[in-house]
Amino acid sequence: MIEKWQNLLAQLETIENEGLGIWSEERLLAFEAKTGITLPADYKYFCQVFGLGMFCNYWRISLYPDKKNSRKEMLLTEIDELSDSVASPTMDKISLKNLVTNALIFGNTVNSHLMFWDLRTYSERDRSYDIYFGDIIYADVYQVGRNFFEFVRDFCLGMKSYEVLPEWMYPDPQELTPYSFYSLKSPFELEFIQLEEET
Repeated sequence: MIEKWQNLLAQLETIENEGLGIWSEERLLAFEAKTGITLPADYKYFCQVFGLGMFCNYWRISLYPDKKNSRKEMLLTEIDELSDSVASPTMDKISLKNLVTNALIFGNTVNSHLMFWDLRTYSERDRSYDIYFGDIIYADVYQVGRNFFEFVRDFCLGMKSYEVLPEWMYPDPQELTPYSFYSLKSPFELEFIQLEEET
C-alpha cells in the first residue's frame, strides 16, 4: 500500500523546507492513542511518505489536533450565526452542525475551504471515512469520496475534474504550481507537538 504513495511522490516536483513534516508510524499510533481517533490507513501511509505540506501551492494537507476543539467550536459558532433562511445547496443547518461536530479537519486551501473526514462513517472494510470539502461559513459542503489516495491524486493534483463541486470552488489554474509538493513543518504540526507534550 505504501508503494503507491512512493510512486506518486516520484512523479512530482518536491520543494523541501527545513524540518520536514514526516510522521513515523510510531508517532501516528501515539496520536491515535492520545486522541482516541483512528486515522484512515491511506492517510497514515501518506504521512510516512510525503509528510505534511502543500500540493500545487494550493491544497494544504495537515491535521488540526486541537484537544480543546477550539477550531470546531469556532465553526459551530459560525453555523449558529447563519440565518435559518440561508439556502444551502447541500444540507440544512442542523445537518451541517452535526457534520462539523463529528469532523476531523485534515487540511484547507489557500481560499480557506476545508477538507475533513466525518468520523461517524469509519468502516473496517476500507479503513477510511467519508471525505468532505467546502465552505462552512456559506453552508456549502460536498462529499467528495472516501479514498484518500484518490482524493490526493484527483483533487489535490488535478488529475480529474472537479465536477462534484460548484464552479466557484474550482482552483484558478493560473494560481497553481502543477504537480508539485511543498513539504514543511506547519503550524498545525506544532499544535500536535504541544499535544504530545501535554501530561
